[in-house]
Amino acid sequence: LGECKNLQDLSLSECQGLNDESVRLISESCRALLYLNLSYTDITNGTLQLLSSFPNLQYLSLAHCRKFTDKGLLYLGSGRGCHKLIYLDLSGCIQISVDGFRNIANGCSRIQDLLINKMPTLTDRCIQALVEKCQQIMSVVFLDSSHLSDTTFKVLAECKLVKVSIEGNNQITDLSFKLMSKCCPYIRHNHMADCQKITDAGLKMISLLKHILVLNVADCIRISGGGVRPFVQGSSGAKLRELNLTNCIHVTDASVTEITQRCHELTYLNLCYCENVTDAGIEALGNISSLISIDISGTSISD
Repeated sequence: LGECKNLQDLSLSECQGLNDESVRLISESCRALLYLNLSYTDITNGTLQLLSSFPNLQYLSLAHCRKFTDKGLLYLGSGRGCHKLIYLDLSGCIQISVDGFRNIANGCSRIQDLLINKMPTLTDRCIQALVEKCQQIMSVVFLDSSHLSDTTFKVLAECKLVKVSIEGNNQITDLSFKLMSKCCPYIRHNHMADCQKITDAGLKMISLLKHILVLNVADCIRISGGGVRPFVQGSSGAKLRELNLTNCIHVTDASVTEITQRCHELTYLNLCYCENVTDAGIEALGNISSLISIDISGTSISD
């Protein structure tokens, strides 16, 4: 790799023999790197110190790297650092504390896309520490981070979010949707699956938003037609491209009929395990010519 002086995109994911010395050799030659994927490797603080050798680095994945510490993250902001980073994946890095996130914020204030999945140690305070300096964040993905609450959304309301993906959370409530409706006018992708406290009231609140193209409320079992109908009648209904209502068991044929009447751009619809949807609702879907994918597994349709 030392001869590839123009290399811009390098993935070393799951390279079991990768260590700090390997990265040092790469850093001496491949100064043009824009994309670097180090996920699932045994890199330590030594590698993070070397990242300042890539002055143009914009995309970095440290997902499931467990051997670096908060102290190592200080290097991202020291010297030339990684000041141009716009994409950062820290999924599974359960060793990072609030101090670590503060270190990231001090060095990488241009971050726009943030992925932190499978991180049970992630708390509101971690996000607060990050957003204090990183106010250009546009996209957040927090799957399986069960300790985040509405406080995280109060903080993220300062950013111009266009994409939110949260899954498997029992603390976030309709208040987060209320904050979204007031502070995130440009949001296009809203994925809040398996968030048990989200109700119809939340969907009514985001019905005022004008640019939602993707809505995923799968496994939000408190949602019914009382939320779905106002949402599709709202400002984004006619633009909606993807709708996932998997296991929203209170959704009925009336909701499906409303979807067919309002969502003329819909390409993807998931009604999996909506057991109150019957032949009548499915028949109505024939009115949406734009549909390219429908999942009606587990509904009450007949043969």
